[in-house]
Amino acid sequence: MPLPLGAVLLGALAFGFVAGLLFHLPHRIRAHRRAKRAEKRAAELEAQISPTQDTP
Repeated sequence: MPLPLGAVLLGALAFGFVAGLLFHLPHRIRAHRRAKRAEKRAAELEAQISPTQDTP
């Protein structure tokens, strides 16, 4: 008994979505971690600079 074309297309779409998600997820996690580290480092540098700028 053959499957309806709509079911095949829906299955292919779902498979493509999951495959794309799994392919993209490691890059997204690395980028998020790198951004968090950069934000932390920027805050540290701003904390070092701000006391010297407050005194005229």
